[in-house]
Amino acid sequence: MSTVVNILIDIHKEFSIGSIRDRFLSYSKQNRYSNVQSSVISYDILFSDFFKFFPESLLTSLGIVIKAGHVIGIRKIFWGRRISVNPLYYLLLMTFFSGSVKAFLLDEVKYAPFGSMPWPCLNKLCVNYKKDVIEKVELKNTKTFAKPRGVFKCNTCGFAYSRIGPDCEREDRYQYDLIPETGHVWDGKYEELLKKELIYLSEMTDILGVGDVFLRLRLKEKFGEINLTQARMISLKQIRRNRILDLIKQNPGVKLKEIEIQEAYLIQWLRTYDKQWLQENIPKTRNVLSLKERRDKILEVMKKNPSATRKQLKELDMRNYEWLKKNDLKWFNERLPPIARKRQVNLDVMRNRFLSLRSMYPNANRSELKRFDSSCYQWLKKFDNDWLSSQLPAIVVDRLSEHSITIEIRRERFLKLRKANPNLTRTELKRADPTNYGCLQTGDRDWLEANLPPLKERSGERRPRLTLEERRRLFLEIYKENPEAVVKELRNACGSNYDWLHLNDFEWLKKYLPNIRKQWGRKRKLNSQVSLEQRRELFLTIVRENPKVSRSGLKELYPSLYIWLLRNDKQWLLNQLPPVIR
Repeated sequence: MSTVVNILIDIHKEFSIGSIRDRFLSYSKQNRYSNVQSSVISYDILFSDFFKFFPESLLTSLGIVIKAGHVIGIRKIFWGRRISVNPLYYLLLMTFFSGSVKAFLLDEVKYAPFGSMPWPCLNKLCVNYKKDVIEKVELKNTKTFAKPRGVFKCNTCGFAYSRIGPDCEREDRYQYDLIPETGHVWDGKYEELLKKELIYLSEMTDILGVGDVFLRLRLKEKFGEINLTQARMISLKQIRRNRILDLIKQNPGVKLKEIEIQEAYLIQWLRTYDKQWLQENIPKTRNVLSLKERRDKILEVMKKNPSATRKQLKELDMRNYEWLKKNDLKWFNERLPPIARKRQVNLDVMRNRFLSLRSMYPNANRSELKRFDSSCYQWLKKFDNDWLSSQLPAIVVDRLSEHSITIEIRRERFLKLRKANPNLTRTELKRADPTNYGCLQTGDRDWLEANLPPLKERSGERRPRLTLEERRRLFLEIYKENPEAVVKELRNACGSNYDWLHLNDFEWLKKYLPNIRKQWGRKRKLNSQVSLEQRRELFLTIVRENPKVSRSGLKELYPSLYIWLLRNDKQWLLNQLPPVIR
């Protein structure tokens, strides 16, 4: 302690309680114990790390009181009110954050989740694109605790972007997920693109350097609900129609076939999306062949491909092939090669093939035989199923039905599971073998209960089973301590014990609570004869008898008195209440 005092004397720098608390808050943000725009601290995370740095045994030896995993004295430092706090808590917290008191007081601490300035402008249209020109970042809270959002704005183009931090890698500086402002440079180029006769959405996103969803939202703001696909299609149709009409104007009398030679893609597109207009405005090329010309063409194809089948000839000259087959069938069949007949499969051959497979694999089941020679198996199943069924092995059912298992087998199965997993809880045992567990629970409940692990509370101790006399005794103790309490107040004080007695021992409960009968059929009147001083005295008595009870606990003990004082004597009540635990 003397060393710490010497350090404080030697440091030639003035510090106030407020400035030290601000340093604590900066360290908390830096270590993700608090949000950016608030002083709310995640004490569970803070004290988890604090006890790793300072063992609880050390803190206890220093006289530090640890309650429910927290150190109340350290929490008071962050409250920001003028509350006297032991200086030892300040020194411990300084050492925890900086390693030493001297380092805490002298070292500069700055919360910078997005690194140091400057940051790049990410507007693709700006002259400073990806150059480090932004010198200020605005930090905001997000829904995720201790995850700040940074907003960066370029002064040159007015473009602003934001992302959730903190940054982990160098590449994170060139990423963003929101665009709060687009700026005058981006807006100018956007308006310029909208004035074009035709512009694709993908082209706009590439030029403007933004995503498809963002651009659609901007278009919706300007034009309302529009079908961009339909609007683009109408523009494309008109442009492509004009292109065809220009070709016809430049070449009078031109036919569709001639246009298709020059603009194959254009004609194909119009046939798909604007077929009616194409048929009405473009004259087709009429090229009617005579019978002799068609015969000569198909014979020429056959001469060039002497070994071609009918199917191959059809692919080589489909129009003439189909026309001759329909209008000149006799000549067609005389000249073209004969139809390839499918090879007839002999029944005896397929049977012998299957029998040889059976002799080769005598122990194979049906699925394996099918897998070994699928074509033979499928053919026999389709054309000779009766014979195949007589030759197939019998279907073996080796699975034991759950309903046929005896109770002894189920017990043995459960005990085997318990032995292999001795640390499993009841829920985990049920999840491991739900069918067997459910059958034992239904048909052999007493044996199952004797062999299950004991029921445990969250603390790990066995849950107590209270008798009727114990429940009555606990109720009477609370009743004697609160003789003027109403039913609702007693119920809140007794908790589940009151509900149990109300359900299982109501006659006894009515006998010991005559006030219950007074309330039936009429509303209980508030006693207006009690003075303000009497109410204050009664409340102070409750506070003295329950020094460790919080504000909500005091309200539950005597809600009517608490609410009356809150409405009629609020300032006095707030002065007497314990501080709010953050």
